[in-house]
Amino acid sequence: MSALQEPDMAVEPWKVADYRQIAQDELFQRLAAFDLVFTKQSFLAFADEYDSPEELFDHLVSDREEELDELYLIIFELWRRLANEKQSISIICDELDYQIFLYDQGEESSSEALEDALSSFHTALEENVDQGLSRDAIYEAISEYLANDCQSFMIDYISDLIDHQDYSYAEELLEQYYPYMPEKKWFDLLHARIIGANDIRKGHELLAKLFRQEQAAGDIEFNLDVLAYLISLPDQELFRHVAIRTMALIQTEDELLELIHIASDIFHSLDMHEKAEELHALFEARKQSPRAFTKEDGDLVVLDKMLR
Repeated sequence: MSALQEPDMAVEPWKVADYRQIAQDELFQRLAAFDLVFTKQSFLAFADEYDSPEELFDHLVSDREEELDELYLIIFELWRRLANEKQSISIICDELDYQIFLYDQGEESSSEALEDALSSFHTALEENVDQGLSRDAIYEAISEYLANDCQSFMIDYISDLIDHQDYSYAEELLEQYYPYMPEKKWFDLLHARIIGANDIRKGHELLAKLFRQEQAAGDIEFNLDVLAYLISLPDQELFRHVAIRTMALIQTEDELLELIHIASDIFHSLDMHEKAEELHALFEARKQSPRAFTKEDGDLVVLDKMLR
């Protein structure tokens, strides 16, 4: 993932290869290069004795001292293909990572594949709850197997479902994952959006209550998300209240630009087009002439007057 974002990164090819695309015969040939000669049948016989690819790997390298990460990747991929009835935590997390990657690239194999991966991950969480561990501890431990930030993905994915009016599945995921998520306010916001889609007044009541609860934390990113929601379902009183509180939290030029842009869109939604156009012009002027933000910025005074 990092190499895709930084194409010039110097890294050994085996570390960034897509092992899912390597032919099975070649994988066995690569094992042989490590003096491990297997056929499909003999590999399955070994795998039958262990519960995870990690256990099998540890057995095969128990008397070796050299770095063998490349060997682990080969064993993992063969296990994923040939012993897929044994769904270890690492296999489940690898599949979820793969489906998240496809989704982020806009190349998801199917919505069912992602849904299955999310279901398997949730099942893994639930099974460990049944063993008496706390949900926080379970989520932290299992998330170590993921390359992606599960919470961030869930926020974005559920938000996308809401945007596409798939409220039923969005609500199902919220119900399943909410108990495990460290930052619950983001999921409370998503819940308010779902409620608001059917009952605007109730949705805004939940949103106002949530904002009051979180106000003391001073989270500008959360405030901006609240305001972004109000573009589609505007509430003038709540908008002004959140926007004024948000101005006090601004520390960077990007944060100010985002607030101005959102406020312009909300004013349009409220049919206050003159104010919306004035803020749009302000936004464009600042984008064309970037500057360092200060608390004494005159545009903050302009924005404050427009909001009150």
